[in-house]
Amino acid sequence: MKVQQTNKYKLSIQLALDGFSFLIFDSEKNRIVKEKEFLYTQKKNFYDWLNENLAKEEVLKKKYISTQILICTEKQTLVPKEFAKEDKEKDVLAINFPIGKTEMILSENLDEIVILSAIDSELYNLVKGYFSEAKWETIPLFLLKQQEQISKSWNIKVLLLNNRLHIMVSRNGKVQLYNSFSFQTEDDILYYVFYIFDNLDIPVTNSTIRLWGNQNYCKTTSTSLRNYHPDIQIVNHRARIKTETTFGQLLSSIL
Repeated sequence: MKVQQTNKYKLSIQLALDGFSFLIFDSEKNRIVKEKEFLYTQKKNFYDWLNENLAKEEVLKKKYISTQILICTEKQTLVPKEFAKEDKEKDVLAINFPIGKTEMILSENLDEIVILSAIDSELYNLVKGYFSEAKWETIPLFLLKQQEQISKSWNIKVLLLNNRLHIMVSRNGKVQLYNSFSFQTEDDILYYVFYIFDNLDIPVTNSTIRLWGNQNYCKTTSTSLRNYHPDIQIVNHRARIKTETTFGQLLSSIL
């Protein structure tokens, strides 16, 4: 589809080390104009692969009302605001992860929580060069912002990418845990979810599970978990909008 008058549209991008996807949305007509996904095959280094594919997509070089980037990094942590002083952010993150010489720290705030993430500076500058005015958001911030009125004490939020899952657990509205894991099969996903339930002693009868991300994995995971848990929901903020890609619903939700 030829995309014209992009200054009337919104652009959202999901970027992870296993690939990226984008969606162009017309808010006035409440419709998707274009969506596309790219899966990283590891035939060349990720930086060159990403640069090559971004350069091919002429539509990504146009002007939009807004551009949102949802980024997944493998080194992230949540800390109370009082422990995340600007000159100590790298030291704080280094408690949990080794920080490479070329990595920079992204810092995000929501209420009294600070999210610290490490990203390769060359990769960051590459994406920033294409989308200089974009608003960046990490997956833990996205999950933190997903608020709903629930009657259960425990809320488990799971976001599924192509080969990585992110889990955030809240109890009575307060975050108890955030972590991410690599997976290869659906059984791996179930294992990590059950592991969190067991490790935190979460009661099935007083908890909810909410799923975002790769729609194929969300559907199979939801079906499997219903055998063990009664309150599971795939969250689609624009469920009435037809999307043809696995991350279309996720991308439309961050616009």
